[in-house]
Amino acid sequence: MALKRKLISLGAATALAALCAAPSLANVQIWNFTRSSQHVSNNDFGNSLNLTSSDAVTLRVTGGSDTKDVTGPDTVQDGKLIWANSNGLGIQNRDEDTGSPNHSVDSVTSDSDGAFDMVLLEFGATVNLTSLTLDWATGGSSNDKTDISILVRDGIESPGLSGKTWVNVLDSNGGNYGAVGDYSNVGLSYYTVNPESIESTKWLISVYNPVFGSGGSPGNDDFKLIR
Repeated sequence: MALKRKLISLGAATALAALCAAPSLANVQIWNFTRSSQHVSNNDFGNSLNLTSSDAVTLRVTGGSDTKDVTGPDTVQDGKLIWANSNGLGIQNRDEDTGSPNHSVDSVTSDSDGAFDMVLLEFGATVNLTSLTLDWATGGSSNDKTDISILVRDGIESPGLSGKTWVNVLDSNGGNYGAVGDYSNVGLSYYTVNPESIESTKWLISVYNPVFGSGGSPGNDDFKLIR
């Protein structure tokens, strides 16, 4: 069965009209992560949010972070996907069981090495991620802004992220993920990403991680993903 090329927007509804104005950009899907309309599978580490669009494209959302100190660099462990004060998705990593912050995708933890939270989007079709909208953004050069990194799986099949260091996730080091871009000072409104229109089924959105490239200030970023 052939699947049509899709443009996926996590951004505001205004993006729909703008993108659909061009005939070649017809199949736009906006995913809105609000507690009133979605359901996280459980309340434990390794949980997920599972959605299906109106045209039968599936999406599985999970979270993770490089936590739990080991000999050498920390490795990626699954996180707990949470509703961040009912207005967006956040991650509680394994170093934040009782501490703070534990309500956002962040890089401020009690881990002595510093940890970088991420959200993994796994679609049932190849998609072009075009935009996103955040809430509670901190860590940029001014209020309500943050720095983020976006990666994409560049192979048909690939092993999971669990147990790998961020360096080993990258395709340049034998992994299966390539950098789409690092974005600094991302605000709370509709924000376009992926200008090269890269397509894949797996997308990784994290706080800015200097391992993935330059363009942000590491170690103080936070956000909640709402669309």
